Amino acid sequence: MWKHMLALLAGAVTTAGCRGVECGEGTFSSGNDCVGFDPSDKTAPVTTITPAGGRTRNPLPATVMLATDEPARIFYTTDGSDPDPIAGAGETSPVTIVGITQKMTVKYVAVDRAGNQEAVGSTTYDSDTAPPAPVTGMTVTMNGTTANVTWTNPTDTDFVGTVLARVGDIIDVAPTQGQMTGASTALSASVQVTTVGTSSQFADPARPPGPVRYVAWAFDDLGNYSSPVAVLTEVPLGALTATLTFTTAGSSLAITQAPDNLDLAGTTASLNGTTLTLQLSIKNNTKRYFQNPKAEITATANATFSSSDGTADGFPFKSLGEMMLAPDATVTATLTFTGVVAATATIDLAFAHHASMLSNARTNEQNMIDLGSGRLLTALTMTGRGPNDRAGGRIRP
Repeated sequence: MWKHMLALLAGAVTTAGCRGVECGEGTFSSGNDCVGFDPSDKTAPVTTITPAGGRTRNPLPATVMLATDEPARIFYTTDGSDPDPIAGAGETSPVTIVGITQKMTVKYVAVDRAGNQEAVGSTTYDSDTAPPAPVTGMTVTMNGTTANVTWTNPTDTDFVGTVLARVGDIIDVAPTQGQMTGASTALSASVQVTTVGTSSQFADPARPPGPVRYVAWAFDDLGNYSSPVAVLTEVPLGALTATLTFTTAGSSLAITQAPDNLDLAGTTASLNGTTLTLQLSIKNNTKRYFQNPKAEITATANATFSSSDGTADGFPFKSLGEMMLAPDATVTATLTFTGVVAATATIDLAFAHHASMLSNARTNEQNMIDLGSGRLLTALTMTGRGPNDRAGGRIRP
C-alpha cells in the first residue's frame, strides 16, 4: 500500500518486466522496474515560505508562496491544524496562498517523489503598528535640586518599556516609530533621553533653577510608541542678592557675597577721583527667562549711587535691558557711584525681574510698561494692519 501511495504522490512511472531494459530520461531503475524517483534519495525536501511571516510592523502580504528545493507536493493548512499528507493529494510546488488575515497561522509539509517527508513548518502573520497605552499618573516632585519623576507603566501584554526624556525647551520630536531608542540619546537639541526600561521612576539630580520638564513614551517590542505624557515643575530660584566691596588702595573689587544662580565673574570696577564706575557682568545660570532684568541697589556704604534708571521694589535700579535675559546669556551694564573717599566702598545688590503689560494702542504701535518700575518701554511697531483694523471710524476691507 505504501508503495502504491508513493507512486500516486510522485506520479511514478512503473513498467513491469523491464529487466535488461534501460530506463528512459526522468526515470530510475528499481529492481525490475523503472520508477519516476531516485530510490537512493533519502533526503527530505525543504520548503521556503515567502514572505517569512512573524511579528512585524509590515502590512499583511497579499499572497504567500510555498516553494520546495526539489520536485515535491506541498500540503498546508491555514487554521492552525497540522497538515496530513495521507488525507489529501496536496499541490505541486510552488503553491500560492491568498487571503492572509491577521494572526493567521500557515502550517506546511512537503513530500518528494521518493516519499521523503520534511518536518511540519509553521509561521504566523502578525502585523502590528498599534502601540501600548501611554503611561499614567506621571508626576515630578523636587527634593532640593533633585527632580523625582514617577509614573505607572501600562499593563498591555506587548508593553516592553518606557522612554523618559528631559525637555530643555519644547517637545519638538518623538522617537521614530519602528526604531528602538537607546538611553542617553539626544532626540533633538531640546529632548534628551534620560532612561529606557521598565522602571517607573527616575531621579534627576542637580537641576538648575527654572522650569524642569519630562516626557514619556511607552513602547512595545516592535518599536511602536504611545502618545507622549509630559509633566512640568519649577526648580525654585536661590537668593538673587550680592555684595561687592571696592578697596580704593589698589582699586580692587571683591564679590564678598555672590548670588546663588547668577555669575558675576566678569564684573570690574575703576576709580576716577571720587567716582567709582562699576562694569557689571551678569550671566544667567538658570533655566529661567528674566523679563525686564534690573540690578537694584539695596544699600551702599561710603558711596552714592548716581546712575539710577528709576525705582523698583522701593530701590533705585539700573536696567539690564528690556529684552529677556535668557538661560546661559550674559548681560552687562555700567553703574556709577560718587563720593568714594573712604578706604572701602560696599554695594549691596538685588537682581530683580518684572513682567510687562501691553498698554494703549496707537495707529501703528503697541506700548509696553514695565510693571516693576512703571517705565514706558520701547514701543512695538506693528508690521501690518489686520483685516478688521479701524481707520477713520470704518472697518477697513
